[in-house]
Amino acid sequence: DLLLFEDFSSQTEELTVPHPRMHLRAFVLAPLAELLGSEYQLAQGSLADLLQQALASGQAIRRRSAT
Repeated sequence: DLLLFEDFSSQTEELTVPHPRMHLRAFVLAPLAELLGSEYQLAQGSLADLLQQALASGQAIRRRSAT
């Protein structure tokens, strides 16, 4: 999936950017917050707030060790 690409946006049958449901998924938000900073703003709010909401809804994030 293509989540974000700078300020590019598209909403066609073939491509929707930014990803339409990434703001709902903790497993997407956590690494984005690490890369972009927790205060980075999506249309739905800051990564920190969205991640907190996703985790409060019962979503879990498991980290795998790099071997």
